[in-house]
Amino acid sequence: MADNIAKANEFKDKGNKAFIEKNYSEAIKLFTSAIELNPNDHVFYSNRSGAYASDGKYEEALKDAEKCIEIKSDWAKGYSRKATALVFLGDNDEAIEACKKGLELEPGNVALQQTLETAKKNSERDQSNFSQTFSQICQTAFSGDVLTKVRAIPETRPYADQPDFIEKIKLIQQDPSQLQAHMSDERVMKYLIASLNHLNSAFRPQPTRESNPTPAPKPKEEPPKPEVKTEPPKPELPAEKVQAEEWKNKGNAAYKAKNFTEALEFYTKAFELDNTNMTYLTNRAAVHFEMQNYERCVEDCLEALEVGKANRAPFENRGRAWYRIGNAKVKQEKYTEAIEAYNKSLLEHRNSETLAALRKTEKTWEEIQRKAYINPELAIKAKDEGNDHFKNHRYPQAVESYSEAIRRSPDDPVLYSNRAAAYTKLLAYPEAIKDCEKAIQLDNTFIKAYIRKGHVHLLMKEYHKCMEVYDAGLKIDPNNQELKDGKQKTLYEIANMQNQEGDEDSAKRALNDPEIRSILSSPEIQQVLQDLKRDPASARHHLSNPDISAKLSKLVAAGIIRMG
Repeated sequence: MADNIAKANEFKDKGNKAFIEKNYSEAIKLFTSAIELNPNDHVFYSNRSGAYASDGKYEEALKDAEKCIEIKSDWAKGYSRKATALVFLGDNDEAIEACKKGLELEPGNVALQQTLETAKKNSERDQSNFSQTFSQICQTAFSGDVLTKVRAIPETRPYADQPDFIEKIKLIQQDPSQLQAHMSDERVMKYLIASLNHLNSAFRPQPTRESNPTPAPKPKEEPPKPEVKTEPPKPELPAEKVQAEEWKNKGNAAYKAKNFTEALEFYTKAFELDNTNMTYLTNRAAVHFEMQNYERCVEDCLEALEVGKANRAPFENRGRAWYRIGNAKVKQEKYTEAIEAYNKSLLEHRNSETLAALRKTEKTWEEIQRKAYINPELAIKAKDEGNDHFKNHRYPQAVESYSEAIRRSPDDPVLYSNRAAAYTKLLAYPEAIKDCEKAIQLDNTFIKAYIRKGHVHLLMKEYHKCMEVYDAGLKIDPNNQELKDGKQKTLYEIANMQNQEGDEDSAKRALNDPEIRSILSSPEIQQVLQDLKRDPASARHHLSNPDISAKLSKLVAAGIIRMG
């Protein structure tokens, strides 16, 4: 059996070479030889499907693609092969479905994405062509003297004496778009079909009158059906390999029953009888993993990879060995080695399970590195350096030092507040606001963050947001003078804006604020604004409602509406 697999892989490699050289017929023969030796390898069918498609034999390409999917339904490339064959066969809707199934397994597959785009374009073109053809057919059927056509066709002749039918035909003649409205009338449909059949008959060749008519040709004899090629009987496995499989099956049963000691013994006996099969070693590695013997698990997998390489084992089996090494390394908390093993597994055989394990391990390792970098003492040193840069107006360097301090102590709100001050000096207002919000998130009683956030909104002329921030800070510390001064300055700017023509830029920025847009889209506020426009004196009535008053105040502060 191992010899057959090795020979099959040799045929596959030769087939790949022939395919690259565009000798598709030779590639097909070689892939067929590989399949005859190992009919359960999905890759062989996939490769032959590609060769058939390149050789223009799309029906055969489709059959091989479907066989590939039957053997391995979770392999995206099989669906890619199927979709390609279907596109060439003109079945674009089925091709679209095949692409979607493949992309569910591998969302980033470029070949599937391109085939999907092609199939969609073809489908849209086919629908457009059908619509044009149908339009031309209807135009022919309803052009000229339609009444004469109705009388000329035996199936529709009685309709010529039915006034309502004639009226419908005239309406369709005058306005072809009326056809859709009258398609439910069986007579109209019958006329359309019968007239088309009648028109088509005009193009059929008519028999010529001859004194000696040519006798009808004899029916063609069916060619003899080719003999069905029977597969050669599979050679019997050597006794040692048969016994090895029996021990493996015993090992599988013991593994499922969690009799790990017995499973180790059985898999070891299997490998002693057949040392060309890497599966026995990877199975034994799985037992070591369950027994938490992670070093032994890795050792067995590495040995299995050597055996697999020497005996040309399927890529999937080699990928599984690297995957198990990765799992063992995770358990040993050797995350960089685990990441390396998972990447090697994906190079051998890409699948969602390994990809998910890699992403999870990478995330774990990043978090470990982040935590390992935390050092409050070094954070203080970096903060002091940042303060020195800030005092000497070296604001970019201040941002760098404060960022380093944050990495060393990510839960200190003061560091975010300090970096916000440096960002403000650099006019990087969005970044400053983000840092203030992070500081408030870490400590919602940190007044300095409220003061700095309010100041940035004031510089951006976002007065409605200034009022929110200052009010929130004053609830925590009602006597804070900086908050009071900031709010007073904001009210002054709002009053100044109301007394002038208004700041169009501020109003435009405010309209990009989701909260302002939400207020303006409210039917209740729209009605209030209409009332104020008709009768400004109604403001007193509406302002008595706390909710409406708060919303109107925000619109006034944003420069959207003017009062007084």
